[in-house]
Amino acid sequence: MKVFHEPLHCPCGIILEKEQMVEHQASVCHLRLITCRFCGDMVQAGSSAMDVRDRLRGLCEHESICGSRTAPCDSCGRAVMLKDMDIHQIAVHQKG
Repeated sequence: MKVFHEPLHCPCGIILEKEQMVEHQASVCHLRLITCRFCGDMVQAGSSAMDVRDRLRGLCEHESICGSRTAPCDSCGRAVMLKDMDIHQIAVHQKG
């Protein structure tokens, strides 16, 4: 009873039972580490993105900022935001 039902404290401040804590720390906790899809670094998930479009894409706060950097498109050389590169490839180059 104590192993599964004793309240546990997450470093983010929330208190949950063991089963809910495992789920929280794996998918919800803003202190969990994720791999940024743009820079590849391990970063804290942080809060959700401020921009509504980025939230709909499932970007965290770091990815929203990191993905706002531009890089030249491999096909046309045009500077495109990293987070828009997939849309650019489909819309402009019909790749995808």
